[in-house]
Amino acid sequence: QTYLIKLLLIGDNNVGKTSLLRCYCDNVFSVQGQYEPTIGIDFKVKSIQKEVKGENIIIKLQIWDYASNERFDQVPQVYYRGSYGVFGVIDLTRSESLGILTHRLETIKYNEQYMKIPILIVGSKKDLSDDRQISDEEIM
Repeated sequence: QTYLIKLLLIGDNNVGKTSLLRCYCDNVFSVQGQYEPTIGIDFKVKSIQKEVKGENIIIKLQIWDYASNERFDQVPQVYYRGSYGVFGVIDLTRSESLGILTHRLETIKYNEQYMKIPILIVGSKKDLSDDRQISDEEIM
């Protein structure tokens, strides 16, 4: 049996959404300074095989990477349709990335159709601890 799970990555530009996607799906680690902005939307599929109660199942994760810039300020609600979860990505070294993500999440906050979609906040660039501007408490 095969299950398709659609997930979204949203957040400000250059917070690390594409890097997280490439690392998880392709095992490719992006080096800081190699920024290539996503234009529009991109997605990758990663299949996971599991045995559950003696039955082999395949979970196909379809992960959408939504571009963030002035032209794509709000994520169009159509992209949330059919989503099982949203990863809101922030750059821990840029305090404004948390406010921008909060603004972008307003799209689903008051929409009954999408307000039950789980949202997980992911902090990127934690390895740059000397440059950190967002504390764990601020994220909560």
